[in-house]
Amino acid sequence: METKQHTPTEKGLSILDSIKTKYFPDGYSSKPALSGQDYRFSRRGQVEFKRGHQLRITRLQAAGGVL
Repeated sequence: METKQHTPTEKGLSILDSIKTKYFPDGYSSKPALSGQDYRFSRRGQVEFKRGHQLRITRLQAAGGVL
């Protein structure tokens, strides 16, 4: 099976460029933004971890897996 190569046109490229500048004015980065805070070692993070751990234990007990 033979595949045909697509050659972009000038109009198509200009449309893509206009879309990029409209929706990504600062450029595009595939990496996630690192502006979020890390709560792992804060009180909030410890509470979330404890809550999640307790929920896992409860689910395992309900399934008959632990204790």
